Amino acid sequence: ALKMIEIGYIGQVTLEDSIALSVICQNGSSLPTNPDSAPTYTIIDKDGTDLSGETGSMSLTPASETGLRAVLLPVTSANGYAADSLYTFTVSYELSSVAYLVKGTFKVT
Repeated sequence: ALKMIEIGYIGQVTLEDSIALSVICQNGSSLPTNPDSAPTYTIIDKDGTDLSGETGSMSLTPASETGLRAVLLPVTSANGYAADSLYTFTVSYELSSVAYLVKGTFKVT
């Protein structure tokens, strides 16, 4: 069964700048745990549509912290982002064959 983790609103970013998306992968006991492989992310617009090309791997491991994974995301109009818009991101990962989904939002100004 899929385990869902909601992290809510993470802040705002100015269009044509970048935002760091980061998650702490957790096991069933909510302890930070390294995932089986790099988590993948998807960006979704206000209409519920995946932004074309805005998916990928969260391969950064800041400070080598257990379970912490990140990606630096360029938020540009060329990548489909618009000012004054709210975006949802999902991050998927597996731990010991259990699937997890992390969900959050950010605003572009």
